[in-house]
Amino acid sequence: MSSKRKHSPLWTHFTEDIDNKKAKCNHCSTIISIAGGSNGNLTRHMKTKHLLIPLTAERQTPILPSLNSLQSSQSTCESENIISASSNIVDSQQSMTQYIRRPPPVPKIEQIDKQLVKMVAKGHHALRIVEETEFRKLIELVSQCPGYKLPSRKTLSENLMSRIHNDVMAEAKIKVQAAPALSLSTDGWTSRNNDSYIAIVAHFINEETKLHSVLLGCINYKERHTSQNLCDFMKVVMAEWNISHTVAAIVSDNAANILSAVRLGDWRSISCFAHSLNLVVQEATKKISHKENIN
Repeated sequence: MSSKRKHSPLWTHFTEDIDNKKAKCNHCSTIISIAGGSNGNLTRHMKTKHLLIPLTAERQTPILPSLNSLQSSQSTCESENIISASSNIVDSQQSMTQYIRRPPPVPKIEQIDKQLVKMVAKGHHALRIVEETEFRKLIELVSQCPGYKLPSRKTLSENLMSRIHNDVMAEAKIKVQAAPALSLSTDGWTSRNNDSYIAIVAHFINEETKLHSVLLGCINYKERHTSQNLCDFMKVVMAEWNISHTVAAIVSDNAANILSAVRLGDWRSISCFAHSLNLVVQEATKKISHKENIN
């Protein structure tokens, strides 16, 4: 094994076999071929099987020049200044060590991996949770804050969620109100508990020409679903978000009450293509069933 390859940070995660043609992973004991002379197989293994384990090696603190190397002709005052400056450099370098990301020891990594598997298995979480961006951000932040403690369920539901909801709502309003034009989609349904709900979603293209959708509301609607009531409801939502002047069209199903509500508000109506297609299929199946019964 060449010294160049053995000096790679990858070898902190592998143990070389005697024949110099294979390496054993220190995390999962997998045997990997290195006969080709490169570390490509080792890198692919770490990125595929141990993605959360950093590959970079620990940084070494620079060694300051020895004071014995200073010329003997320097004056005492100059020497004291150099010693003072050297001490300041050492102090500065020591304070910087808190920002260096050192890889955790192998036993600690194995312990965390085991706990992760337990969480996924006992909590019935999807395996894709380890690939979700927000979950990975959470783990990254927690790793930088060892003293952090998870809040209780009551704190999470009654305090944190409502506070963060207000922050997210404020950010969403800025984005929606910045759109020069947008369309709304709305639909209503009844839950198993016989509670009626109506949702409204805003769709717009931002300055970067990217399509965005923002849920303006999903409300337990207890009024009668008359055309006038639905029209008034949509006007209230538009006023709350200050978008009454930017609504270009409203997409809905083909129910008579919502179509009439859109006309009352003098908005452009666009029928939901999926609902229209569903009605066509239902009508076609009725005729097919009728012909079969006749035959």
